[in-house]
Amino acid sequence: MPSHAHALSTARNLLLQHEVLRIGRALEEIDHIFVKGVILAETLYPNLGDRDMVDIDLVVHPSDLSAAVNSLEKVGIRRLEPFRALDHPDESREAPLVKSLDGGVEVVLDLHWHLLDPRVFPLAEHDVWRHVITTEMLGALVPTTDATLTALHLAVHHVQHRCTVPHIMSDLQRHVEQNAHVIDWKEFWRLADSCGATHAAAFALQHARAVDTVPSRRARLLCKLVGYSPRAVRGRWDAGGTVLLVALLSPRATLRVLADAVVPPRYVVGTVLGVPTEAIRPHHYIRRLVRRNRSLPDIGPDDD
Repeated sequence: MPSHAHALSTARNLLLQHEVLRIGRALEEIDHIFVKGVILAETLYPNLGDRDMVDIDLVVHPSDLSAAVNSLEKVGIRRLEPFRALDHPDESREAPLVKSLDGGVEVVLDLHWHLLDPRVFPLAEHDVWRHVITTEMLGALVPTTDATLTALHLAVHHVQHRCTVPHIMSDLQRHVEQNAHVIDWKEFWRLADSCGATHAAAFALQHARAVDTVPSRRARLLCKLVGYSPRAVRGRWDAGGTVLLVALLSPRATLRVLADAVVPPRYVVGTVLGVPTEAIRPHHYIRRLVRRNRSLPDIGPDDD
């Protein structure tokens, strides 16, 4: 019998799926794709509630950003903060919007205009949109990325989170295992090379696989270099480790990424603490840092 937490996760995920369909109808005339949790919970996991979600991730063309925001606002989705991105889309890659539902429930929409962070991995826009497919959700077709680009996205996402977020690693593992026969690995490495993500992608794939297997000597050395145990994923948040990883991959982005890690968007703080976005105050940022320093359960045996 499913646990109470699993039942709540299923209910929330079903709510998010219905919102995905509403958003898709609002953006009928605008190219868009849904990525990460809301798609992966449907395609990779046996039960909808097996994969927790806190928001909906949506990607549009940078040139369509203003039109997309206007269309979303017409269906009750509002901005959480001023959109400097409308005038300066090259200075960031995402911005939060929110929709308030009955009963005080809020649905957060993370609106992206770049699939990968262009400050670190500048993937060409045409390479993203040539890898768009549709998948079925609640009887409707929803646009998303194909298996090849999804694999790269998940690998880079895993590394950017210091390989310390269990559900991201699980997403990557499951996706590669279930789609190995359809992933075009030649194209995968071409895309990775085109945006400077070759080493990051290789590390992520090797790290994810190493949880249940004995890693190579090279993987062990690289993991130790950036402060990981190759067979255990810990949830410690460590600004120093984040900066070290980014410094290895893209030195010019180091200060910006550190600033984003220490002072994240308000809705991220609210999600972690369970506080309404409008109620976030400076002391909540301190509470968020303390909470992120607590360890999450390890995954897999430790070899240290």
